[in-house]
Amino acid sequence: MIKHITYNDKKYPVRIAYRALNGFKKDTGMSFEEMGEGKTEDLSYYEALIYHSLVSGCKGEEIEMPFTKKDMPDVLDECMFDFIKLIPEFFPDEEIKKTRGQRRKESRDKPRKNR
Repeated sequence: MIKHITYNDKKYPVRIAYRALNGFKKDTGMSFEEMGEGKTEDLSYYEALIYHSLVSGCKGEEIEMPFTKKDMPDVLDECMFDFIKLIPEFFPDEEIKKTRGQRRKESRDKPRKNR
């Protein structure tokens, strides 16, 4: 599946799959799951994620990747929130789509077994 972000009034393909997740881990040393669990508040991790998602999307559409890693802060300045909204669409499992707060609330709401 490929989605698109808009930067400077032009659409660019993004895909979060093996290539993007593997590149993200190599660049940051952090798994995507760790980022999603809130183990960091460092927004620069989004630079690595969007970069590798653009690489994967461009490969999927067989077009040249027009950006370098140094371009990512400018790209994110324009479309960070749109990109963040797209992320859950790449993960069909409803558990993955839940925020950390939603998972915490559900675990608190579960009845506890008597020991």
